Amino acid sequence: MPQEIPITGRGARRRSGGSLSRGVWLSLLALPVALACWLLLESIGFISTLVTYLYAVAAVWLFRRGCGGLISARGARVISAVVVAGVLVCIAAGAVWATATAYSAAPWTDVTSPLAASVSPAFWSWFGQTHIATGEVFRANAVTLLLGLLFAAAGILPVLLRTTGRRPLGPRSSIAISASLLVAAVAVVVVANQVPGGWSAPSTAADPLVVHVGDCMLDASSVTLTIVPCDQPHGAEAFAQVLLPGYPSPGYPDTTWFTAAAPPACTAAFAGFIGHPLEGSTLQLSEQLPGEQAWTAGDHTALCVASDPVAPIEASLAGAQR
Repeated sequence: MPQEIPITGRGARRRSGGSLSRGVWLSLLALPVALACWLLLESIGFISTLVTYLYAVAAVWLFRRGCGGLISARGARVISAVVVAGVLVCIAAGAVWATATAYSAAPWTDVTSPLAASVSPAFWSWFGQTHIATGEVFRANAVTLLLGLLFAAAGILPVLLRTTGRRPLGPRSSIAISASLLVAAVAVVVVANQVPGGWSAPSTAADPLVVHVGDCMLDASSVTLTIVPCDQPHGAEAFAQVLLPGYPSPGYPDTTWFTAAAPPACTAAFAGFIGHPLEGSTLQLSEQLPGEQAWTAGDHTALCVASDPVAPIEASLAGAQR
């Protein structure tokens, strides 16, 4: 078997006691910290993919220390694989945590926190059916994956380009490449923000007006409305869109007017859709109202939502007669 000859670059010095395996083990120390930072940023609504840049920088720095300060061609491939795997772990954990948060908020579940949901067999069974089997989790995180890889490449490439290769690049060239990748990542952010639905697939959004008639939701009372297939366990269904009567004053209506205007129209639609009047029904009725911007733009409709506060709904409520 031919012996691999490490190729040094500027600033690469061999330290005694270094090895490839030691470098890998040290680089893995950066993953738990990156994972915790990812979940923290995601919980406060910040761009969590920024973590992958710092993770890549830290991982390759620890890898170099473990290898003795020199990275071979094989070492470059190994640390690149470690960083990519770490990015995938962060994205997967973020997707699971966000879904577990919505799941724990649903009125028909017996868990009260995302942590409890993440260790619940019922949650994983439901997650597999509604997010993995349908491909929803992959579609919703496609842009996140692209951003994560771009940020990670910007963090790891400058070091690899300076310390591997027979003609290693100088600091200016490697920094220019890193800056180009960061600019590309920012461009993805800008473009993603211009696409309806933003970062994720259209099935998950904080704005209730992106929900359409026929959509089934995990929990209609949650701040983030997670839409799931109606043949999978869910908590609510949008069944009608009704036109609200004309508001007598200019500007956006107040809560009192909405409370008086929306329920009667949805109550009538409820009886026609469910096949049972609201009075005496085991279901609950709620309305999703237009925001001020939508109202100003001419959207004077309310979305009528039926939900079951006790047990999960297994199919569409059309003609449920209950």
